[in-house]
Parts: sequence; C-alpha cells; structure tokens
Amino acid sequence: MIAELYRDRLSLPDSAAVIYEFLVDRFPDSDQRARALYSLAWSHFEQLADPVTARPYLDQLVAEYGATVHANAARRLLELPVVRTAEAQAEEVYGEIEALKMQQPDAPDVWISRLDALTREYPTTVTAARAAYLAAWAIENIVGDSVAAEARYDSVAARFQRSEYADLVERRRRSRRDGTLTKMARTLKTLGQAVRQEERLLLIAVEPDSLDSTSMSRKYLGFAMRAHRREQFERAEDLYRASLDEQQGRNGNAHAGLGDVAWQQGYYEDAIEHLRTALKEKATSLLPQYRLFQYHVQQAQQDSANRYLRLVTRRDRDNPDALAVIDRFPTVASAEPEDVEIDLLETIQLEPSDDNLRQPAAFYGIVEQPLVRAAVAAQYPPSASDSATVIVDVLITREGRPDSVRAFLGEEPFLSAAVSAVEGYRFYAAEDRSERRMEVWVEIAMPFVLPTPAADGIEAAVAPVDTLNVDSAAGTRVE
Repeated sequence: MIAELYRDRLSLPDSAAVIYEFLVDRFPDSDQRARALYSLAWSHFEQLADPVTARPYLDQLVAEYGATVHANAARRLLELPVVRTAEAQAEEVYGEIEALKMQQPDAPDVWISRLDALTREYPTTVTAARAAYLAAWAIENIVGDSVAAEARYDSVAARFQRSEYADLVERRRRSRRDGTLTKMARTLKTLGQAVRQEERLLLIAVEPDSLDSTSMSRKYLGFAMRAHRREQFERAEDLYRASLDEQQGRNGNAHAGLGDVAWQQGYYEDAIEHLRTALKEKATSLLPQYRLFQYHVQQAQQDSANRYLRLVTRRDRDNPDALAVIDRFPTVASAEPEDVEIDLLETIQLEPSDDNLRQPAAFYGIVEQPLVRAAVAAQYPPSASDSATVIVDVLITREGRPDSVRAFLGEEPFLSAAVSAVEGYRFYAAEDRSERRMEVWVEIAMPFVLPTPAADGIEAAVAPVDTLNVDSAAGTRVE
C-alpha cells in the first residue's frame, strides 16, 4: 500500500521502486511477490521510462511465474506471446466437473475425486480454493461425514489463507456459534455459483426512509445515471435537474451528468458550462475530464488538452481507451509527462466508460448488496414470435420482497411476463455497516429466448431450470 501510494498518488516512482524491491527480496514465499515484482518492473518501464533496468525483472517474472497473470503482463511488455494461465486452465476443468456434478448429483465420489485432483494440480489458483471448499461442502451435506468435512474445512483455511473461501470457513464457524445461517447462505450464493442474467441485480439507488433533501437528491441522481447509461438522455436530464433541485449545495456529479448529456446531443457550449461547474464542485465522476479533453482538442488548445489527457490516463486505468492511450504514448501518465502534439491528439479515441455513470454501493452506505434468494422463471408469451430482453426496476423491501416492480425498457407482451415473474422473486435485503436492512432500487434484465420444441412436446421456458422446481401461479419457482 505504501508503494502504491508513492507510485500512484505522489508520483514518486523511484521511492515506489525501492519498496517493491524490498518486498521482492524480503518475502520470497509471499503470494504477493509476483505482484510486487511486476509493479517494480512497470515502475521502471513506464514511469521512469527505463526499459533496460526493467528487463531483468520482467525476465524473472516470465521464468519464475510461467502461466500466471503477472507473467503474461510481463510478456506483453517484452512483446512475447502470452500463455494460457493456470487460473484459466483450472476454471475450464472446474466447469467440466460442475457438468459432471449436474449429470451425477447422487454420485459424489465421482466428482469429489476430480475436485481433489484439480486442487492438487493447480494449488496456487483461486479455483483450487473454490474446488476444495466445494469438496468439503459435499462431504458434509451429501456424503454426510461431518468429521471428514471439518478436516477438509480446516485444510481450506490453512492452505488458502488469503482467499475468500478461507474467510467463508471462518464465517461458517461463527455462524454455528452465532446462528447466522442466513448470512452464510447469502455468502454461499455469491461464491458458489455463476449468477444468471435474470438474477443479476444492478443497484440504482436507495429508497429514502425520510423526506430529507439529500436522500432524495441521491435517489434522483442514481436513476439519472441509469437512464444516462441506457442513452435515454431526456429522461436522464430531467432526473439530474430533479437531483439539483433537491440539493441546492454542492452536487458535482449531477452537473457532470448534465454536461455529458448535453455534449452527446451536440450542445457543446451548454455542456462546457455544466462540466466546469462539476469540476468546481468536486465531482467524483471523470466525465468532465473526458469531455474537456475532447473540447480542447476541438479548439486546438494543445496545453489544456494534454492536461486533461494526463488526468484521465492517471485516474481511469480500468478504461481500455485510457490504457490504449498509455500504450501509444507511454510517457503521458508518467511523473514527467511529455506533451502530445495537437495533430496526434486529434487521432486519439477516448470515451468514458460506464463506470463514470455509477455510484458505488458505499456512496449509499451499503455494505451487503441485495441478492436474489429465490427466482421465478418467466414464461415465454404464447403470442410472441421473437427473442427479446426486458429491463425492470424493483424496489426491494427490508423483508426481501419486491414492493414495486415497474418496466423500464422493453415491449409487450414481454413486459407483462417479466413484471409478473419478478413479482414472485424473493431477495436477501441490502444492509448497512450496522447490519440494518435498507430498501433499495435495482435493475433486472430479463432475457426471453424464442423457444424450440422440446423432445417431449413441452415448450422451453426463458432460462433452463436445473434445480428443484415448484409450480406456482406466477411461473416456476427456483429455490
């Protein structure tokens, strides 16, 4: 953390390199060594513009850490072909085991042995920890040998100490003491299986529990950002203005959103006014920096354009566009950046990512995000003849029920089918740091796939149901 502070916040790559080198030498057995070694090489290669000094560290990464993410990152800097990582190989094997588990759920010995083999073959991967935990769970819940299961859980905690599965073992132990089985089930759901599209909840906003203006402003801001992401600009503009009306004080992100909406519709002067206000009001979104870069390029203002280009490339490293700029102009984000000439600036394609149109859960005080506890598979409408995806908004109560389900995007007859299905969902409610439940709005994308006639003459539902089904009036309950 100290090294990253020197590297990213203070722009002191020499100091960062000293600490990274200490980590590499002092902790040869740490699972963080490869990360430190790559950061050391990257600091020399990118920030200090010294590829000669970086080369031995990159070669060491490739030699010592073969099929890993960090070794592949080193190969890219060395312009060598990347290799398939051990994690990717382990994930493929795990997928095969899961398919076998679905085919033979009552023959655990068959696939538990495969899980054990995966753990032995790929011992340093996250997937190995996941496989070891699943094997322990199967021994406990399917085979029924609690003594052997406890030994396996202990092994997971000892062998994969830094993984979330070791943490899950500890939480399981606490749940036995404290009776927090619901918490454990919730965590199992997040770790133990892939989430289907119709169970993915995208947080929109928190429903205020009072009429105070700040809470209402944040709610409007969340809905505005979602409409903005979905390119419904008029709706987004109305909601951003509602957010500003509720909160007369500093609201930089609302101004950033209004500026970007105006920009995307071609109202550049209006956009610049809002974007500059957003900067004055300390917007956390980087939309102003992106659009002001483009504006100054249009105005052939090289110095200002370079200033905003540096801000974006330093602060938004998760955006592929920003990374592409750094690859093309390596010094742009360095401690001593060089200006890019205006004729080259005009060739840069740099668009903000959707992450700039989301507020993190922490913004609303959420620690535990809501999850689907039980889903209902929507039935394909008999009058339909195509595939479609419908987006619905859901207000999840503190009891985990859908208090309000309303359509946001889509057409009939799919809209009614989606709303009807989601009204039968049950959820784990969102929680704050004090484990107090919160009412939140989420977005669910419900896919409808044109069914093909099944062999037994029964039409397929929207999504394959591979667990226990109980018929209900609303559809098919998936527990």
